[in-house]
Amino acid sequence: MTAAILVCEDDPIHRELIRASLARGPYTIYEIEDGRHLVEAAKSTRPDLVMLDLRMPEADGIELLAALRSDPEVGDVPVLVLTGAVRQTDRDAADRAGADLFLAKPFSPRELARTVDSLVASPRADAA
Repeated sequence: MTAAILVCEDDPIHRELIRASLARGPYTIYEIEDGRHLVEAAKSTRPDLVMLDLRMPEADGIELLAALRSDPEVGDVPVLVLTGAVRQTDRDAADRAGADLFLAKPFSPRELARTVDSLVASPRADAA
């Protein structure tokens, strides 16, 4: 089974690293650079997982996560926050907004692949 992953990341280098890290997995990766369109992109791609950066020039990642969680069509999609915002307050805010997991940049490609595999296989992802 191929899983759909929606990556919301403004940095093209990080998007390439994510693609390379997940290249061996059974994934279809959709990318958006502008978080302002996250909810609409999630509705159109119906992802099994959303990967979200907290720091983007046009949007606040915590607000995006909250908007995603509040939408009845896509609110139950697992969300992996993958970000350079690594203060404890950032982690706490992501947890309160509904993040399933939090990984800091720079990330290990192997750790990212294992984390994605686990989130996609979780019961929450199966219910989506």
